[in-house]
Amino acid sequence: MSIRASKKINQNKLVKILNLLESPMDGEVLAAAKSAIRYLKTHGSSWQEVIHPADDFTTGNPNAKEFIELKDSEVLKRTEKARLILVKLTNGYSEKIWFPCSTLREKDGKIYASRWILLQKEKKLSEEGTLQHIQVVQN
Repeated sequence: MSIRASKKINQNKLVKILNLLESPMDGEVLAAAKSAIRYLKTHGSSWQEVIHPADDFTTGNPNAKEFIELKDSEVLKRTEKARLILVKLTNGYSEKIWFPCSTLREKDGKIYASRWILLQKEKKLSEEGTLQHIQVVQN
C-alpha cells in the first residue's frame, strides 16, 4: 500500500465483500458497501491506498527505487502513515511537505526520499507557484 496500513489487508476477504455489490438485492448491496468501508477502517486503510498500492507506484518509473538524501532536512511530525518534512528549496527558503512513509528512508539521522516522489513534490510546488527545486545532497 502506498501508505502502510496498521494491519495487513486480506485481499481475498475484501474481494468477497466487494463481490456482494453485484447482488440484485439493494439491502445486500448497501450492507456490502458498509462492510467494505468498515473493513478498511479497522485495518487503518482507505480506498486510495487499496487502489494505488505502494508496490505499484514504482512500476514503470526507473527513478522510483533510487533514494536521494534530502539536504538539511528535518522531520517535523511523524504519523503512522506519513512524515512532515522540512525541506530546503534552491531559493534558500524552507517548505513543509508531507511524504508517505513508503517513499522515505531514515538512516543515521539522514532522510532519503525516492527520486520519483521528489519529482512529484516539485511538480506540485511548481503548480502552486513555487518554481524551485528541493535541495538534495550531491554525490
